[in-house]
Amino acid sequence: MNNFICIYICLFCSCFNTASSNYRGPTVHSMFGWSFDEMRDKHEGFSISPRNLSRLRAHYADTDVFVIDEIDAMPAAMLALLDETMRTVFEEQRKPFGGKKLICLGDPAQLKPVFGEPLYGKAVSVKPKGRRGSSLYAQKTKKGQEIYRTLLAPNCILFKKPKRNSGLLQMICDKLRDGTQDDTDLDKLTYQRTHFPDVKTDYGIHYQNEACCMSNWRQLWSDCKSAAPPKQMYVMKATYHTTDDNQPIVEGLTALPPKQFGFAADVLCVSVGCDVRLIRNINVAAGLVNSATGRVVAIIFNNADVPLVLDGKNPPAYCIIVDFPGFVGFLTKDDRRVFPFKDMPHWVPIYREQFKPMKSDIPSWISKKQNYWDCWRQQFPLDLCRHYTAHRAQGQTLGGCLVSVDLGLGCGGRLPSDISSLMYVACTRVRELRNLFVTPMSLKVRLRYYDKTLLFTDISQDTVKYSLSNSLLLIIAI
Repeated sequence: MNNFICIYICLFCSCFNTASSNYRGPTVHSMFGWSFDEMRDKHEGFSISPRNLSRLRAHYADTDVFVIDEIDAMPAAMLALLDETMRTVFEEQRKPFGGKKLICLGDPAQLKPVFGEPLYGKAVSVKPKGRRGSSLYAQKTKKGQEIYRTLLAPNCILFKKPKRNSGLLQMICDKLRDGTQDDTDLDKLTYQRTHFPDVKTDYGIHYQNEACCMSNWRQLWSDCKSAAPPKQMYVMKATYHTTDDNQPIVEGLTALPPKQFGFAADVLCVSVGCDVRLIRNINVAAGLVNSATGRVVAIIFNNADVPLVLDGKNPPAYCIIVDFPGFVGFLTKDDRRVFPFKDMPHWVPIYREQFKPMKSDIPSWISKKQNYWDCWRQQFPLDLCRHYTAHRAQGQTLGGCLVSVDLGLGCGGRLPSDISSLMYVACTRVRELRNLFVTPMSLKVRLRYYDKTLLFTDISQDTVKYSLSNSLLLIIAI
């Protein structure tokens, strides 16, 4: 074995970039140069330019083993695309994955992919009618699930001892996996939040992005007020294409949620010393990938805007300097590493960028009045990161800090179909129960929460057998 490369899965440019940054490994997208929507490509097979193909073959010529973490978060269509890509790159069409060894690790009890069918899902029927793109995507999904059943599932090594949790929390999480939790277990999870409702935690896990946004703003404002001396909170308003008569259009684009602009918010609040994360890939080779976290060390304004800042106004900053621990320098053509600040090698200036929504996300009345290419939002590719969703929390371990879990289930609203996986992922981010503060559930949610059919609804019986008795699933395909 000449080389050993670790690849950590990223779905929708963010799924587990955090896991990849922990080991400074690439995501599958960045490793093979896939586009954001590569697996939905309308072409029959994997297409790549001759130049890029030669580059990939030279780069991975001595690589024998590929490791993929969080395999359960990979859509079935992506696994099929991975197989096609590796067959093409390594010029071995007759062998799965181009004849290379593949080691896949994951936990079937965690959340399934945000987009696409899971590997262990029900078989997808391919209908000949309809759009060509959707039909080819269904074929890729079916092929990916077949690869999972025939190559990955039969070759499993199972680790029964968990590595993240310990003590009482481990016992409760094992019951969550089995679907055997009861009122006593849930009372233990919610005990600290019930008896200490005013405790301020370091991080928070939520179900919806809106809840994360509001919690981040509240915590940032609280931190700024409690600092000695108090710190200033800067409000960065996004800018839009503006003309003399398009003010209604600008207001309409302002009202669109961040999700439709690649999670770039209309208003970004930051302060010196706050924790932020990237919402898109800036430079993969330098370690500036989606979901990479850092700390703001300086906020730089244009000289012309200084009077407005001193007057209490909120003009957009010129750049925000962030300390990214995972930054390894910008790679030049002659393979040198360049650092913007020689004395501070992890400091990186972040500038505003344009974010465009998908055409289908733009209201029809705006599309009729303004060209699509002018419907952009200019904002820093950053977001506060003390509170995030359970999906973004996958792949992280928050050790030595207090973590709150509030999935918005206290009012008895609509219960997510994957509530068991959500609760399992949220509660397993910490090592000990004393660091966990879970918001109590309403009675209605409790009754549905104990419905055993909610656990592993779409997982095959073989995978259920693995997931109910083990904490880590290691799949080896030879």
